[in-house]
Amino acid sequence: MKFTVKVFAMAIVAGALLAGCKKSNDDATAQPYKADCNGSNQAPPNSSSATATFNGTYNSSTKTFSGTLSYSGITPTGWYIQRGTATTNGSIVVSLGAVVSSPFTFSVTLDAAAEAELKSGAYYINVQSAAYPSGEIRGKLVAR
Repeated sequence: MKFTVKVFAMAIVAGALLAGCKKSNDDATAQPYKADCNGSNQAPPNSSSATATFNGTYNSSTKTFSGTLSYSGITPTGWYIQRGTATTNGSIVVSLGAVVSSPFTFSVTLDAAAEAELKSGAYYINVQSAAYPSGEIRGKLVAR
């Protein structure tokens, strides 16, 4: 009987300790995002064989959106995060900087309005080229 009470008491203490454990602050505030860019996602769609993949995170504590874009089959002339639906072209929210070779990493700080739009699914990555100055490939930024 004493042994059963001790085991039961130890189980309660262990449960209380585990319940008090939290993930680190970074884990709790970092939301992963992904985008698969191609010509069929453009508005209007095109037949480009170029592709790009974005993998990154939004950290709500630091308000930082960062990640890596890897592309192939395209010579970019510019790239941006833009606001818009799947069938409409939208305004530029953030320029991702100078054109560099693939893969490239970027980090930008978002204000409260941009954070809300990102979280609502209103953004996409758009990669431009000389052949498609308004955008050759694009992909919707999706939380994972």
